Amino acid sequence: MFSLKALCLIIITSLFAGCGSQVGPENIRNERQDFNIALQQTNDEQMLLNLVRMKYRDTNMFLEVGAIASQYSLTSNITASGSLKDNFSNSIGLGTKIEYQEKPTISYTPLHGQSFIKRLLNQISPDTISLLYKSGWSVERLFLLCMERIQSVKNAPSASGPTPSYAPTFKDFKKLCDLLRDLQVAGDTQIDLVSLSKDPKVKDFGLALTFNENNSKTKEFKKLLGLGEADYYILQQNRAKKENELYFETRSIREILFYLSHAVEVPKKHIEAGLVTATKHKDGSHFCWKELSGDLLNVKSTTALVPPSNAYVSVRYRNAWYYIEDNDLNSKSTFALLIQLYDLQSGDTSGAAPVLTLPIGG
Repeated sequence: MFSLKALCLIIITSLFAGCGSQVGPENIRNERQDFNIALQQTNDEQMLLNLVRMKYRDTNMFLEVGAIASQYSLTSNITASGSLKDNFSNSIGLGTKIEYQEKPTISYTPLHGQSFIKRLLNQISPDTISLLYKSGWSVERLFLLCMERIQSVKNAPSASGPTPSYAPTFKDFKKLCDLLRDLQVAGDTQIDLVSLSKDPKVKDFGLALTFNENNSKTKEFKKLLGLGEADYYILQQNRAKKENELYFETRSIREILFYLSHAVEVPKKHIEAGLVTATKHKDGSHFCWKELSGDLLNVKSTTALVPPSNAYVSVRYRNAWYYIEDNDLNSKSTFALLIQLYDLQSGDTSGAAPVLTLPIGG
């Protein structure tokens, strides 16, 4: 028969063993997902916030999460009392107190400086466009964001900066992209990365565009650009010299941000107050930026106190909520492509020293 002392020892040992074996695995299981979701949501919110800022010509800022460190403490306090009587009528009293504390520390790094700004201002390279095309992105979405012109056909170059006061030129380029998308869906066009230099050490790339000549869309595409009967064309960032060479210009990630910021709808009272630029046609009539953005991206706004329940991502700015609807799949796709382009162009920030470290809770 166990003594009271032995019984208490077994209970205490079991309690400590149970706590010790579960705290670590349970923390990882519960908190990794929570941190993952929080980082993804705040990353999207930061991107949307900067698009809205650029619409108002406000200064933008990117803040990188450098590191997350969590400290855990578990303290247990157990008391036991009991009595053993002659008639074997035993009584045992137990008291327990378990305290669990979590102290996460978040390190933030403001992204700025010469190297970071230069990466944002560098034009999107042909190899980046090829990489994204090969990964399955729509050529229409990719070209509308990244391309500013092909030959003399312009994709709203004035939209690559702060909102202009005059309507941009873009309709022919939009038609080019529509035709390319139709050819892509039909499997009748291909885009490949090609080296423009005979020296393998020189990284000078272009894009080879091939078509199925039997598709009527191919003829429409060539007619818009005034092309001949070549089977393929080389898109390059230097001036074209041969019949099958096409000149093109790409945007930088900063120019892409400006281009998409025009899709932000602002409250009417902000327009009336002159907080954003009013863009007009030559005849003085108002130009609606939805003519340019179409289904590419729609950022809506509301002056309600809370964001709409159907918002995929939302931010509060200038006493209004700006948001992308959860069922607006085209806007979500464009927003996801923007995030990928930004990540590719902004470079590795892991080496930057964090300047802001905040303990949370405690």
